[in-house]
Amino acid sequence: MNGTAPRPPRKRFIDSLPIGVGLGLLVFGSGPLICMTLAANVGLYTGPWKSDPIPFGIISRITFFPGLAVILGGIIEVIWNNWGR
Repeated sequence: MNGTAPRPPRKRFIDSLPIGVGLGLLVFGSGPLICMTLAANVGLYTGPWKSDPIPFGIISRITFFPGLAVILGGIIEVIWNNWGR
């Protein structure tokens, strides 16, 4: 034995770089749109983008599906690398 304990399967997913990048794309791409929508619905924000948050929607549209694709690729990579363990 080499003295190191094997990592639990969940830790392998958390430490995966593609999964982290994909989650970052989802959070930082869709986060502003979600926050603006919630703030406008609650009444905290009444700015010019209250009824039509186009810039935030464009950012969300550009980053959502690539984020999902990168997360899926990371999951496949982790499963592929740990197949025989």
